[in-house]
Amino acid sequence: MFALPKAHTDCRRVFAYLIKRGISRDVVADFIRAGLLYESADYHNAVFVGRTAEGKPVNAYKRGTYDRNGIGFKGDVAGGDKNCAFCLDNDQWGREATERLCAKYTALGYATASRFPPKGKDWAEYAQTKQNCQSRGR
Repeated sequence: MFALPKAHTDCRRVFAYLIKRGISRDVVADFIRAGLLYESADYHNAVFVGRTAEGKPVNAYKRGTYDRNGIGFKGDVAGGDKNCAFCLDNDQWGREATERLCAKYTALGYATASRFPPKGKDWAEYAQTKQNCQSRGR
């Protein structure tokens, strides 16, 4: 049965890790606000959440925030529905990466692999648009 890892009280290590890797502070903050990213309480992993089109969390990927001694930890949360993967961009590279992942999981027997792209270029643009609409009462 799928269950998200317990969330840590803050996301400081996730922020530091992703910013060090060149991801904008605003993008990281938008993902956290949208409930698509958080820091796990147990090992301080970055948890990337896959949701259905209705917004229900059904899948998650964990990535270690500490990788000084080589390749960091990577793992899936047990019981997740790989048909609902975490995704970032709706640009050419994001679509191509998503297609490769869909092909991989289809080959592994997941018959209905598909993607739910953000409206706009990427999730950061979508989150910004959504935030602007909410601040105007829409």
